[in-house]
Amino acid sequence: MYKSIDIQKIVEGCGNNKVLKYDLLRLISKQPESQEELNKRRVLSQLVYIISSVWRFNALKTIYVTNKAEQEVFPIIGNFQISEGLREYIEKKYSHFKKCNKIKIVDIGAAGGALTSLYTLKILYEHHLLQKVELHLVDVAEDALIACKKLKFEIPYAVLQQHGFKKNILLESILKKIKESTLYCCDVTALPDMLEESDIVVSGFTHHHLNLPAKEKACKNMLKIAKNGAFIGVADECLDIKQYVQWYNKHSCEINELGEKVPIAMESFIQMYDHLELFGPALSILGFKDKDYLHQPEHYTFWGIKNGK
Repeated sequence: MYKSIDIQKIVEGCGNNKVLKYDLLRLISKQPESQEELNKRRVLSQLVYIISSVWRFNALKTIYVTNKAEQEVFPIIGNFQISEGLREYIEKKYSHFKKCNKIKIVDIGAAGGALTSLYTLKILYEHHLLQKVELHLVDVAEDALIACKKLKFEIPYAVLQQHGFKKNILLESILKKIKESTLYCCDVTALPDMLEESDIVVSGFTHHHLNLPAKEKACKNMLKIAKNGAFIGVADECLDIKQYVQWYNKHSCEINELGEKVPIAMESFIQMYDHLELFGPALSILGFKDKDYLHQPEHYTFWGIKNGK
């Protein structure tokens, strides 16, 4: 496994620094009292976001995807929307991919069961391209990332069945690709050079775990590792204060399958058009689904092509 930074040392160092540990716990556990206070969280130290994410997603263990799929439908919808955008892209470039020896896919923020990878790989399978796939999974939570590669996650089959997954060679082939994936335990703002020249770069519900400066670095890094003409797909949350308080109240008492308390992670929300601006003109947008308070209240999705500018 590639590790760009020793996150465990950072976490341990925080534990030895009582002032920093106190501040982190206070920030993570405090429910914001206003939209202004929630907005201010966008610029907190990236260290707060990294440590809180490592704590939360390692502690969630195998229940993460089960909870997402059963309690929160929007992560499923968002990843499905990315995959439908990818379907159109693959159909337009099918002759190109048919000639390729390999198709390099990078899934950023994959430790929660590689939901984005599942939907992405399904599209490749349907176009008889799965055997060409070289899958790379990136996340800051090392324990959860390793568990993902070992398929130690649960997704209700009824959820997958709604989007065409079947208990046959399709699902088995996709899970086999996840088991064969290469892992990168690193921050998305410090992606390694070996991820460059990727054909498909996706990030499902990851960027809201970054502060505002880190979001911009993450977008630039997604462009950096993508080939000219590569597909880039992003889905992300955008909660207002009312939605965040509801989320906070639901998850603040969460426990994992071992009965251990699961901490809240820091989250930072921006609007879709602000997110698109962070990519700049180097991303040509093919499609998007903006936040809609009636039909799609929690998230937005967009996808496009790196145009090399």
